Amino acid sequence: MDRMLSRTMSGLANLMAFLAAVLIAASIWGAETRPPATMSTGAETPDPQPKNNGPSLPQNLSGRNLRLNYRSRIDGTMQPYRIYVPSSYDAMKPAPMIVVLHGTTGNEGTFFEGAPYLIRPITRAAEKYAMLVVSPYGRGPLEWRGAAEVDVFEVMEEVQSNYRIDLDRIYLTGQSMGGTGSAYLAFHYPGVFAAVAPLSSAYGFPSYAANSRHTPFWWIAGADDKKSFHLGTMKGVNRMLELGNPITFTMLEGKGHSGPVEDMEGIASWLAGHRLVRHPREFTFVVDTPLHGQAYWLQVWELARPGRLACVHARVEGERIELKLDNVAGITVFADPEVMPLDRRLTVRIGGSDTYRGRLGRGEQIRLEWLRGGWRARREPLRRRKPGDFPTTPAGYAPQPLDMSGVEASLANWIADAMRWATGADIAVTNRQH
Repeated sequence: MDRMLSRTMSGLANLMAFLAAVLIAASIWGAETRPPATMSTGAETPDPQPKNNGPSLPQNLSGRNLRLNYRSRIDGTMQPYRIYVPSSYDAMKPAPMIVVLHGTTGNEGTFFEGAPYLIRPITRAAEKYAMLVVSPYGRGPLEWRGAAEVDVFEVMEEVQSNYRIDLDRIYLTGQSMGGTGSAYLAFHYPGVFAAVAPLSSAYGFPSYAANSRHTPFWWIAGADDKKSFHLGTMKGVNRMLELGNPITFTMLEGKGHSGPVEDMEGIASWLAGHRLVRHPREFTFVVDTPLHGQAYWLQVWELARPGRLACVHARVEGERIELKLDNVAGITVFADPEVMPLDRRLTVRIGGSDTYRGRLGRGEQIRLEWLRGGWRARREPLRRRKPGDFPTTPAGYAPQPLDMSGVEASLANWIADAMRWATGADIAVTNRQH
């Protein structure tokens, strides 16, 4: 009976994981879009399209708060975003950039126009530290996942094609849904954001806290905010503290949900003091799906048991690359001359056993795959994925978004709870109003 129950649970977990993939893909194709924002900023401004040949916008756009659009590769629609370019911007010098994520009822203009955001506005810090501020729309309340997740990285790529950005000084923050989303993205994409400031977040993703070993976090909450938000956030905060990861937590007495955004200048100032750790010699990486499988000089591209979290502990000691794997069936090691000596023969060890011995060129990678009871390795050309590079083959079409009325909210919450229980993973299909 126990064996039968175990098989049933395993089958249910795999089924739920499959349904999660289908629903996430469907959300990408059925997500709500809206008409593109106008570009009235006091003067007519161009609608730049993504380019790959460096900065292209006119210099006279510096010192401007711009409303722009880009064409999404997801569905071909024009999607709006806002960008503030400091008056001191110089196309000959790489500039830092802050990506800001709005809350459930907000949009790409919230950080530039909302009353509490203007008390000590982020644009003031942008001028002080010569940094760009970028705000995607994210297609509404999609929790900055799925289509909204892709939007973040498409906007970042669009900005990088038109402005000279310092890739070691890209920062992330957001409030409410955007605070939760900023934590979610930073945990799932180690090695992209130099520092993160989740504000008034609803959840702290403790299962992924190990991924923040080289990414400083500053969590800020209002003491008078919802207690459920405090409880959810503290799960991640406490786990980061247990791991000894770089973290600061601030509870603002007498402040509510909007309290943390009243000092955006101070938050931007803290972010500006950090630089990306791009080449760590040791790190831990927790993976939910291969879509989020890339960190630093590794990529997990296959899980042994889909629907359950995988974990990699990676370390380089001299010419030896040590990997400790859990629930991983396929992994790639990228050549990184800052971490490993590429002028000598390397050894890759998995679980104490030598799996690969040989050279690795700068433009190469080692692909490792579990086959027929053992690890197989081969050297091949380097192929890194861009962040947010999700497949865009439609799995279904939703004629209109869920409005969370009637039974839809209860059904969405039930699905989320069932999937967490069946898979043991931290997965949500749709969350309500945060």
